[in-house]
Amino acid sequence: HVRAKHATVGLDDFGNLENIHFNNLDRDTLRVPLEQVTRFYDAWRAFSREVENPRNEVWFKLAPGELIIIDNHRVMHGRS
Repeated sequence: HVRAKHATVGLDDFGNLENIHFNNLDRDTLRVPLEQVTRFYDAWRAFSREVENPRNEVWFKLAPGELIIIDNHRVMHGRS
């Protein structure tokens, strides 16, 4: 069982975008005012389409014993 305790969209002290946690498998409970829920999910779907668009993907096939190190705060990444 996986559990997350962070905001899906993080803002800095000035309200600027600081990070996005994009993982539907371990996303925490949505905490937005009721009147913003539809707007949030519309934006999330649009963002998801861009993330999942093949033109925005780069694939690497690692051989046994190879390693790739990624800064989780700078690069969106996944595994297949």
